[in-house]
Amino acid sequence: MFWLMVVEDPRAGPRQNIPAMQVLENRVRHGFWLISAKNPYRKRITPGDAGLLM
Repeated sequence: MFWLMVVEDPRAGPRQNIPAMQVLENRVRHGFWLISAKNPYRKRITPGDAGLLM
């Protein structure tokens, strides 16, 4: 199964953006869960599923 992950390019300061891929890698490295606890499909995630980054 594939999961779509949406990450914004946040602003770090005036005229300074952080690339979305860097935000995602940082969140994964620090154990930040990318799927909301309110998501009804969260329990369907299994090992081997893939995330699609857009």
